Amino acid sequence: MAHDVFISYSTEDKPAADAVCAILESHGVRCWVAPRDIMPGADWGESIVKAIRASRVMLLVFSTNANKSKQIKREVEIAADGGVTIVPLRIENILPTESFKYFLGNIHWMDALTPPLERHLEAIAERVKAILSVDSLSREEVAEVALPSNAPKREGVSREQRETSGAKWQVLRRPRFMAALLALVLAVSVALFVGMPATTVSKLNGTWSGNDGATYVIQQNGRMISWTGGNPPLFENVFDGQITDRGYIEGDWHDLPGYAVYSSGKLRLKIESNVRLIAVSQTGNFGGTIWTKK
Repeated sequence: MAHDVFISYSTEDKPAADAVCAILESHGVRCWVAPRDIMPGADWGESIVKAIRASRVMLLVFSTNANKSKQIKREVEIAADGGVTIVPLRIENILPTESFKYFLGNIHWMDALTPPLERHLEAIAERVKAILSVDSLSREEVAEVALPSNAPKREGVSREQRETSGAKWQVLRRPRFMAALLALVLAVSVALFVGMPATTVSKLNGTWSGNDGATYVIQQNGRMISWTGGNPPLFENVFDGQITDRGYIEGDWHDLPGYAVYSSGKLRLKIESNVRLIAVSQTGNFGGTIWTKK
């Protein structure tokens, strides 16, 4: 079965891994988790390696047990070597060993330290869905719609074959063409909507809550936006950016040194209203995706 997320966990933390898997799959995110998805008779190690390499995201359930596991360290190493996005979820208040820091030191962590775990699951699902939220239309399908009339013929199908195949060719071709055309129309509509300039500059000054468990104090001066925020002693970060003509906030963020994690990158936020912001793109594995004004 095709999947998006590989869940890495210590066997002692199976209840937590099962809960994370259940919430992700209830949100339509396809997961791979052992031993559930290992085929009968298949080699265990080979199945793990193939599943990691076929994933887009590894969600690492991090605990004391995971911190001591050589198997999980190998799984993280395979994911890092394969360019798989690693999302560590810390369920115990511990720091990674030096060997884990090599792979996870510059990654923004998610925390679910305060029980029960269930109260953190929605934020976990939102974070993973944000990472996976990319255009599902393939390059070939986009090219199919945008193909010019004088483009080279497809290999193995001549003009004469297309003309003589008549209605049969059209019937076979129509569903895929219509699906791709509909996707193109939707993309153009979204582009036009996004391209509309913001009519007003939102008033965003105040204290905000992020779905990463942090509190942010936003200061606005015209179109200039800055914040300080965090969840000490785990992390604290700052942001500087501006509101664009299209109604987005774009800028740079970085964690402050001296905390459990440190990273930096760029953020692009959509202003849904004066009391709600949503991250539409980010670098540096920023933990939050939704901010709500208190």
